[in-house]
Parts: sequence; structure tokens; C-alpha cells
Amino acid sequence: MTSTPLVMIPGLMCDARCFAAQTAAFSSERGVTIANVTRGDTMRALAEETLAQSPPRFALLGFSMGGMAAMQIMRDAPERVERLALVSTIHLPEHEDHGRMRDEQIPRARAGELAKIVGEELTPAYGPADLAAGVSLCVKMAEDLGVEAFVNQSRALQTRPDSTETMRGIKVPTLALTGANDILCTPEFNKEMSGLVPGSVLRIVEDTAHLALMDRPDAVNAHLREWLAA
Repeated sequence: MTSTPLVMIPGLMCDARCFAAQTAAFSSERGVTIANVTRGDTMRALAEETLAQSPPRFALLGFSMGGMAAMQIMRDAPERVERLALVSTIHLPEHEDHGRMRDEQIPRARAGELAKIVGEELTPAYGPADLAAGVSLCVKMAEDLGVEAFVNQSRALQTRPDSTETMRGIKVPTLALTGANDILCTPEFNKEMSGLVPGSVLRIVEDTAHLALMDRPDAVNAHLREWLAA
């Protein structure tokens, strides 16, 4: 197996299950690592967690929060990344309204409301209401990862830096991909982000939203295969 290894970083309160379709598609041709990013409470800590689990050089895919951690890796260890895919993510710092929301959610999660927060407050913004299977999986992953992972990742999101200048300095083949109906990491944000990276490719997947990886895996994987071959 000589193809470049693929490292994938999950989104908020997600684990390897969010990448099931991508693992199935690519693991026969290359090593695949799904980073566990549950212990750090800053983007730098999440990046360090990922790097400690990764081969010396790799293709890097970050989904949502994982994309923000991937941008941190591009600041801290760009020499280890052969190519970069930013999926359903954004390069900007936390909006103050979202930061206040997380401050309110953290004590409630510690009081036993984690499943309610994920199922009723976070996932409704991920896509259409008929994506019941995707929402159910998100709740299950969150419950399995636990409250402290939620607290750590929430704090990392709150304090994440602006990655605009990081994007301008990226020199590896880069893909920016999102769903056409994503209201969290919108196509407009992704167009802006892609425009910062010299030679990057922008792909908008129709008829899906934030969970494009799970909702439209065939379309997403086709774009990822193109990126891996670039």
C-alpha cells in the first residue's frame, strides 16, 4: 500500500462513524486514520492530538470543527500535510452569539442534558428535518463520547483563531467542500475561504447541508477521489 495515508478529523461530538462511507471507499487503497480529538480544549491541543496519532506525512481531511483543527495543523506542522480537504467548515473565529450559547450549554451538559442539547439545539441546524438517521447518529456519537469531550470541544471552538492568513499561506492541493443548503458553513463562506488559498478547488454538493459526508457520500467521495489524485 503506497498511496499517501489519509487522516480525517471529526466534527463536534463526532467519531469515526461520521466517516464510515469515506473509510469504506478509501481504506483499501491507503492507510486511514480517524483522529480522536476529545481531550484538548484549544484548537492547538486538538491539532497536537491529531499529529500524535498520524503518520509522518499524510493527506488531511477536516470536517466542521475538524476543519478548524486542520487549519491549526497548517499553522503548526504544514510540512507533514501533502494535501488538504476542508469539509463543511469555516475559517473565521467564533461569533460572539455562538460563544454565549456554548457558555450556557456547558453547565447544562454537565447536569445531564447532553443528548437534549445535541438532538434539539445543535443538529436542527445540520440539515433538513427528514435527515432523521443522521441526527440520531449524531446524538449517539455525542452520548458515547461524553460530557467532558463536549466541554473540551466547545471551549476549543470558542477560542479558535481567525485562519484567514493561514489560508493565504497554504501551498498544497486544497479542496473546500460543503452542502448547498449548509446554514452553518455556508457556500458563501466556503467560496471566501477557497478564494484565499492559491489554486484551491471549491465543490458545492447539491441537495444536502452540513452532513454532506453522511447524507450524500457518493457525491462527496467522488470529489474526494479527485482531490486525492490531484
